[in-house]
Amino acid sequence: MPPAPPIYPPAGYTAYQGVAGGPTRSTAGARKATIVLFWCASAAAFLLGLVAYQRGTTVDKVDLTLKDLDDANARLGGAFLLLIALQIAAAILLAVWSSRTVSNAKARGADASPGLAAGGWFIPIGNYWVPWGQIRKAAARFGAVPSALTTWQVLFLAQAVLGVIARVMVGGEINVTDTDAVSKLHNQGFLYLASGVALVAGTLVATKAMKEVDKLTTPS
Repeated sequence: MPPAPPIYPPAGYTAYQGVAGGPTRSTAGARKATIVLFWCASAAAFLLGLVAYQRGTTVDKVDLTLKDLDDANARLGGAFLLLIALQIAAAILLAVWSSRTVSNAKARGADASPGLAAGGWFIPIGNYWVPWGQIRKAAARFGAVPSALTTWQVLFLAQAVLGVIARVMVGGEINVTDTDAVSKLHNQGFLYLASGVALVAGTLVATKAMKEVDKLTTPS
């Protein structure tokens, strides 16, 4: 007759931890690459502001030609496309970082969605709160949510609002006969420069916030 099973587990036994004890992945590479692209986008925003202001100066020329105006528009379009390309690249890397840090937190028991944390950055309007909420959930599982995360979110919104106002200020066509045309174009340049300032401030705060979130969600 076989012996009865032991009442207590044998020495060295470790209870199964489920997802809370799952593996985690390093986030440092994605975080650093994201910050680099944030800085590149900030520089592009300043370039866009300078080009936009210079377009106003071009329109103010006494001997303005159609070629001068076309060249100024082309420079602005090129600077705008550069900024958009860098922002898209930064958003992709930010999504990678968000997915990894939230996945790490979920593997350790946090109730957060890596899919929403990553995909939320590409939801129009929703990117102002969807991914932020998932990152907060991930961080809150292991301590106080870093205040820098909220500051970063505010600056993220501020630079976007400034950029939208700058774009609608002039519209699609420039009416060179408008007495306020030069003033509008110069003000557009100032708004793009202000958006660049918000991006710089946001990059500085993001650097701090991302590190603090990673310290909470990803054990060293």
